[in-house]
Amino acid sequence: MKFKAVIFDLDGTLLDTLADIADSMNRVLVRHGFQDHGYDAYRFFIGDGLVNLVQRALPPENRNPELADECLAEMKQDYRRNWKNKTKPYPGILDMLRELNKTGLPLAVLSNKDHVFTLEMVDWFFPQIVFAEVAGAKPDVPLKPNPEAARAILSTLALEPKDALFVGDTSVDIKTAVNAGMYPLGVSWGFRPVQEILEAGAKRIIDKPEELTALFSNPWANKTV
Repeated sequence: MKFKAVIFDLDGTLLDTLADIADSMNRVLVRHGFQDHGYDAYRFFIGDGLVNLVQRALPPENRNPELADECLAEMKQDYRRNWKNKTKPYPGILDMLRELNKTGLPLAVLSNKDHVFTLEMVDWFFPQIVFAEVAGAKPDVPLKPNPEAARAILSTLALEPKDALFVGDTSVDIKTAVNAGMYPLGVSWGFRPVQEILEAGAKRIIDKPEELTALFSNPWANKTV
């Protein structure tokens, strides 16, 4: 069976967004008189949407709904002004996406980042890449690892889950793939340890984007692996 589409996570998979997210949240924390966090801490704060990011970044004794909502609004405002500062595609990502586009294979992005940010960032960093669908977090759709958003993309593409490869860097992404019935492929260059991805159910880990390209450029390799 050959894969007929690839769905990518965004943060930690296509884009290295860690520094800009951390810097924005840290500025919010400092304005409120709280201690900021190092970048490594944010590797585990990111992945479940901004609401959860803010809750994790706040001191445990200050995680009340009112303050969390206030900090969330401030975080969004700050991030909107600063998401281009340090963010960039991981090495090899652009070439990989270009090569996949040449195959005619439908590509999609599914992120737990706010939908507006997801659209803006994909447009900014990948203007020449054709994506069949780009979806971020929406108020009426459950976040990953709930499979609803992934299945909606598959429905739009008129594909069965078994036909799609889901690529991500966290347990949330891998569980999304498993829950939706897609093939879970992990990447080692993102935010989380490889062991976490394997324990979540990844069937394969790749270390470089060109390894994904090879799956589709070699007709004998484009199979369930």
